[in-house]
Amino acid sequence: YSYNSTAMMESMVMNLPTLCYWNPELWEWRKDAKPLLHILNKVGIYHESGEDAANFINKKLEENNLMVWWFSEDVQSARRAYCDQYANVRGDVGKRWLQRIDEWSSLYD
Repeated sequence: YSYNSTAMMESMVMNLPTLCYWNPELWEWRKDAKPLLHILNKVGIYHESGEDAANFINKKLEENNLMVWWFSEDVQSARRAYCDQYANVRGDVGKRWLQRIDEWSSLYD
């Protein structure tokens, strides 16, 4: 993916091998999200250029270990951290939305 998109979230939730790249100056993340972006970069999910992403995936394909990489503990841990933060995959989503609405409404009381 060439930017942080819904499709990226969906492929991460479905646990499909996912590579993304974007120029951090054009698609900047919030300051508090940058540690997660660093983790995604460290494990090879996020790259700062299409060329880097292409080189990475070509190497994995040449070595015939794309799935070994994807299902490694480091990559899966980073994927889970991303999903926990951005993909809302927990079963208590409705309950958490109601709690958040209550929190927001109390700001206007």
